[in-house]
Amino acid sequence: MIAQGELYVNLKAAPLVEPGRVRVYCDRRSDGDHVAEVGEGPTSTVPGSMTCDLKVDDSLQQRFKGARQARLAAASESDLRVANERFAALESHAGGNGSQSVPPRTLRSWAARFREAKAAYGDGYLGLLPRIRNRGNRQVRLPEPTRVLMAEFIENDFETLKQKSRYSSWISLKHLCEQRGIVVPSYRAFRRAVRKRNRFSQTLKRKGLRAAYAYEPIFWDLELKTPRHGDRPFEIAHIDHTELDVEIRSLTTGHALGRPWMTLLVDAFSRRILGLYLTFDPPSYRSCMMVRYLKVGPNSHDRPPRRSINFRSGTREHNTKDEDTNACEYLNKAFSGSSS
Repeated sequence: MIAQGELYVNLKAAPLVEPGRVRVYCDRRSDGDHVAEVGEGPTSTVPGSMTCDLKVDDSLQQRFKGARQARLAAASESDLRVANERFAALESHAGGNGSQSVPPRTLRSWAARFREAKAAYGDGYLGLLPRIRNRGNRQVRLPEPTRVLMAEFIENDFETLKQKSRYSSWISLKHLCEQRGIVVPSYRAFRRAVRKRNRFSQTLKRKGLRAAYAYEPIFWDLELKTPRHGDRPFEIAHIDHTELDVEIRSLTTGHALGRPWMTLLVDAFSRRILGLYLTFDPPSYRSCMMVRYLKVGPNSHDRPPRRSINFRSGTREHNTKDEDTNACEYLNKAFSGSSS
């Protein structure tokens, strides 16, 4: 609106980067006499006999709304907690109850951020969100030819059966960059690029399948298209908890007992059900321990999985007996991120 001439701002009086000091006028003639106070609504009244209509179109309002939702969605739980504490401190300071734990200069900085976010997004709360994640220079500093050559060198020189060390491979890359006259990446940048590569495929190329087997990706879902993982039965098993769609009623009292939980122990190689456990208790370490020793079928097996157990339900409750059992049987536990 300022660029189109609908409003006038004296750019020599105050910089635009300090919105708290900038005065907005309806036109150049009103400079010094009538100040347009930009309020909450679409129309703001100018002191005196003049009125100034500040109409914000729908596209700008949608842009404000989208930016606000994006900022809130990107904020973590700790960021929202910090913003709430800062807002409470500003409210206390505005009410005359100054906080001794927050310096006045910090309160003024928060208030300035609040006003900037209010003018930019229509919501001053966004200015109180911490911006720690935006600190530092995260731009790529190496030129494109250097990054392309480094990626090719890692794939064709480092990830080979020769098993060259990272330093030896970097020295070869350094000589080649000097011959071609391009920027040489530092050894630290080369090591960081090596660590970002897929660990399973990198070990597979350098040391073979047996060494890379320890870094094989974990499959959480046993579906029809899930590939068979594990070299043999009783090596990898999956524990899954499901609340059954049945209601149990007592034959003695006739009272409803609720819906039971079924815990299954499924072999990842043969897809056989190795154990089943029914209980009214929600999933916990007790269900995981019981299903490992309650066998299913006429030919019960007295051997638990010998490599790892993957917990699909997200049961993360720790128990000393369960940890001791895993240690004695040399088992590794893996948890998925979500529960079903």
